Amino acid sequence: MTIGHTIVRRGGSALALCVLLLACRPTSSEWATSEPMLTSASLVPTDDAVDRIAGAACRRALNCGHIGENREFPDAKECVDSQRASLKNTVTPWGCPSGVIEHSLQRCVDRLMSEPCAMRLSTPAQLEECRRMPLCGTTSS
Repeated sequence: MTIGHTIVRRGGSALALCVLLLACRPTSSEWATSEPMLTSASLVPTDDAVDRIAGAACRRALNCGHIGENREFPDAKECVDSQRASLKNTVTPWGCPSGVIEHSLQRCVDRLMSEPCAMRLSTPAQLEECRRMPLCGTTSS
């Protein structure tokens, strides 16, 4: 018997095995995960994230009447400086070496803007969405 005859004779079994394996393989939707993959495009540089959070906190402060004479912040610059300083220990290049996760940053900003004025926020980190772990996650390599 030649090698060709052996391949043809065993070919039927191999074909049946291939069909069985293909029939049992997961579909493309079964391979998909519920969590999006993080890419460099979904990360925001830390300094930019701090600016966005501080900006949102100060827009909220302005909307709530906390900026002005005899208020929590005398002016917008004081508010931004204060908020940036409060974020220094929350969102830092050391704490978020790869940057801040974009969708988590947006959740933080959205939560800041939706928080009622009656809720006094001395720092955005009072909100769970604006703390280091949700913002930085585990994206560092």
